[in-house]
Amino acid sequence: MYIPNMRNATLFENKGEFKATAYAWRSVNAQVAYALTNHVAVTANGAMSLASDIPRHRYGELGAGYFTKLTHFNLEFFGGYGFGTTSSYFNQLLVGDYYKIYTTQAIGQRDGKIEWSFINRLSLVDFVTYPTDPKKRATFYLEPAGYMGYSLINERLFVAAQFGVCYPLRRASEFDYEPFSMAIGLTYRFGRRMP
Repeated sequence: MYIPNMRNATLFENKGEFKATAYAWRSVNAQVAYALTNHVAVTANGAMSLASDIPRHRYGELGAGYFTKLTHFNLEFFGGYGFGTTSSYFNQLLVGDYYKIYTTQAIGQRDGKIEWSFINRLSLVDFVTYPTDPKKRATFYLEPAGYMGYSLINERLFVAAQFGVCYPLRRASEFDYEPFSMAIGLTYRFGRRMP
């Protein structure tokens, strides 16, 4: 079963910005991002199931991309690669390793105590080991999500929430997917130059 991780929307505006987010719901998601220049940033994300029952997953990814601050909005484009392991139960325990190549596009805004972003992610997921069908095919998933953050302390510490959907562009009979994702957590930021 493919279980999408939370999307990472940096909302960066300048070189030297750093963002770290930890989400929890059915799984723990950790995200970090750093702006190398005024328009280029790197990201690292990971996820792991909280529950001891099935389905379970572990996943990590690295990415890089472009961001810019427009007059009223932040715009960004990222891409990356990840690898994970997942398990599910369908008449028997099934465990599979997969890789994911993804691209994200996001538009959002940081306005005082509130920040928000609409993120669209397109992911190519391919199970490299899956016991039911060695002729399995890679599947593209469309994974839009919404992010909202509210500043608790000086626009550095935010309570964060994200809700997303996952939709296969081709129905894959070889493995299932989780169609909805939701999480709440905390975001810590530093390095933003104030106008």
